[in-house]
Amino acid sequence: MLQFGNKLKSKKGQAAITDALFFLLIIVTLSVLLFRYSSTYGTRIEKASNDLYFKDYTNSVLRTIFYTSVPLDFNLDIRQARETDYLMTQIKQDFYADGKIGSTDINTLGTTYNDIAKYNLFHTVKATMYPLKSHDYVFYLYDQTQNNDTFFYFMIKLTNFQCTSISGPTKTMSCSVNPDEPETYYLCDPEGGYSQVRSIISKSPTIFSSSVPLSFIKYTSSASEQREFLTIATFAIWPATTDINPDDLDLLNCEEVEN
Repeated sequence: MLQFGNKLKSKKGQAAITDALFFLLIIVTLSVLLFRYSSTYGTRIEKASNDLYFKDYTNSVLRTIFYTSVPLDFNLDIRQARETDYLMTQIKQDFYADGKIGSTDINTLGTTYNDIAKYNLFHTVKATMYPLKSHDYVFYLYDQTQNNDTFFYFMIKLTNFQCTSISGPTKTMSCSVNPDEPETYYLCDPEGGYSQVRSIISKSPTIFSSSVPLSFIKYTSSASEQREFLTIATFAIWPATTDINPDDLDLLNCEEVEN
């Protein structure tokens, strides 16, 4: 009887030790998870704050483009202009006449009176992004009408880098911003459509964008001709990177615009 009691106590002791080990394992696991969570908490909060900031920045840029007042004559001085209107209203008025923005090609910035709308749009976007020189960006008006895959306007800014090879066991490249020509602006005519543009812009690991649908109308005397176009205005920014470079723009049929 005494021997049976000792065996029972031994089994109870083993069960207690096993329970304690399981409890200790749970505590250790929770401690490790809490440590990993707390060690990256600040980084994740910073990333979320930055994402929110840049997302709000893209929204603000679009609002600026839409609600900027511009002169309607070629004087280009709002203080002396006789009439002013919203920039996007001027763009729509210019498009209404012949279904294009400006009298020149889409990838060319003219300086005649007929190109005043495109001129104002280009320099408004450029001036709005002036404080954020560490980022590159694109602004375009994309025709999303059924069976269409074209752009009415396409502007992109790229940072110019100088890269040198570093000798060592593995070949690496060191890149820095070109001090002589830190940035270049382009107007493009992407013949490959939206998919081609997306494949190039998506090379950046971090992109923030905002889009607004618009309705562009073209004058026509023919009832069978398409006169209303569903247009998407999109602005996107990303940290300047060598992953997107001028060689990529050859595919977009781009022309450099003099600063």
